[in-house]
Amino acid sequence: MSVKWLSYQSFQYSQQLISALNAILIDLKLRESGNLSGEHSLKVIKAFSEVDAFLEAFDLVVSRAEQPDGGPALGTSMRMRQLGTRYIKARRSTRKFRSDLLARSINDFRDALRAAEVDDRHALIAGLEDVRSLIEEHFNEDISEVIGEN
Repeated sequence: MSVKWLSYQSFQYSQQLISALNAILIDLKLRESGNLSGEHSLKVIKAFSEVDAFLEAFDLVVSRAEQPDGGPALGTSMRMRQLGTRYIKARRSTRKFRSDLLARSINDFRDALRAAEVDDRHALIAGLEDVRSLIEEHFNEDISEVIGEN
């Protein structure tokens, strides 16, 4: 596959993830402000599932990238590996992420995301905003590749 095609696929996937993250963030912020209660909508439930699936796959990519002798995880694209590398660098930088949640493992983050009752909704919101920011940076590179501004 060409680099442009891989960028196009990554662009589409990033768009879906950003949309899912936005749906969750809106829901959490409304709940935090007291303007929403009760069950999550089907759209938000689907968004939680999409983000959790991404984080599960992403954890494998990051785990492999952090190992000194670790090669790429089987079945992962070059763009996903690049996102994993970007995440590792960002996590090491104290200025990149605001969220304490992302300083811990991706599995800890997934546990917080899947918790029925969020103990610290503010920390989860900050973590999701950091993930969205990371994906948006990656997304912007895909846009440049797709429309040919490289």
